[in-house]
Amino acid sequence: LGYKNALNEVEAASPGSKAAFYLGFLDRMAPLFAERHSETQEQLLTCVSCGAPTTGEVCAFCRLVATASAHEPVPVELVRGPKRRRRR
Repeated sequence: LGYKNALNEVEAASPGSKAAFYLGFLDRMAPLFAERHSETQEQLLTCVSCGAPTTGEVCAFCRLVATASAHEPVPVELVRGPKRRRRR
């Protein structure tokens, strides 16, 4: 929070300084970001089920759907408990 306050004070005295600081940071970091992005892109595959990008053969969503579909549905009464009658 101290750095945030300091940046806000500098911005108040010199409008546009926060944007210049941020954009300068992005310019300096762009090569590192690009390197990491290309490494990540090389590792991505296509889900055999839906075609979404994934790091494995099947994406996390399709695995979740397969796991959920493999089980019998649980009756609502077991999840919520038995219905209770209201007293009048």
